[in-house]
Amino acid sequence: MMRRYFIQLDYCGEGFYGWQRQPDKPSVQQCLEEHFTLVLGQNVHITGAGRTDTGVHAKNYVAHMDASLGQWTPTQLVAKMNAFLPWQIVLHRMIPVADDAHARFHARSRTYLYYIAQKKDPFIFRKAWYYPVHLDVDRMNLAVKYILGEHDFSSFAKTGSQVNNHICSVEEAVWFTDGHCLVFRIRANRFLRNMVRALGGSLVDVGRGKIQPGHMEQMLMFKNKKQWHTSLPARGLFLSHIEYPQHILTAYS
Repeated sequence: MMRRYFIQLDYCGEGFYGWQRQPDKPSVQQCLEEHFTLVLGQNVHITGAGRTDTGVHAKNYVAHMDASLGQWTPTQLVAKMNAFLPWQIVLHRMIPVADDAHARFHARSRTYLYYIAQKKDPFIFRKAWYYPVHLDVDRMNLAVKYILGEHDFSSFAKTGSQVNNHICSVEEAVWFTDGHCLVFRIRANRFLRNMVRALGGSLVDVGRGKIQPGHMEQMLMFKNKKQWHTSLPARGLFLSHIEYPQHILTAYS
């Protein structure tokens, strides 16, 4: 019987040109669709909760697909898929949901983490940007207060972003330490293309004393992409959590 499923997974962005299928480059979506189609013997289309750029990672990412599992239970199919998928992708679970449940449109918020390694460490090379320059975390946390709430983030959107507007509501933004890494955590109802890396880069400029914390407010007001100071590399960025209304996840659990 055909049914809709939510899939929870992690992936390393290394080797992929982002989540979304590309005409001539490997993507996470393409990889998953090809492997599910092979195992299930039917054409499978997978819809993700949102795009991630080339090299960006995801933990607890959510996608949905419509399929008939045939002989497989969701748990068995997850194990089978993990045996065939490349090392960059691991599935955690599949749950049946209502036919109109949508991984992208029903998401209430998304959380990103950006890791900056302040000490050289080969074991976190793939997950963090190595930047051994002293950063003043207190100044950076003063600056993030200006981006909390609902704003037009045009100054932090990549040129050519195909969206109706640049209004986002930031619910949380904070810098903290984790071992010898600095971590930027930001949660919002939606994000624009390259927005987290552009915000993070400007906040790093605050932390190294290049600009004042209050300059973040001016950048928002300018609504001008030329106000960017730095856009951080993709390597340290993770989409780490996607929140859904509880009734979406428990419809068939």
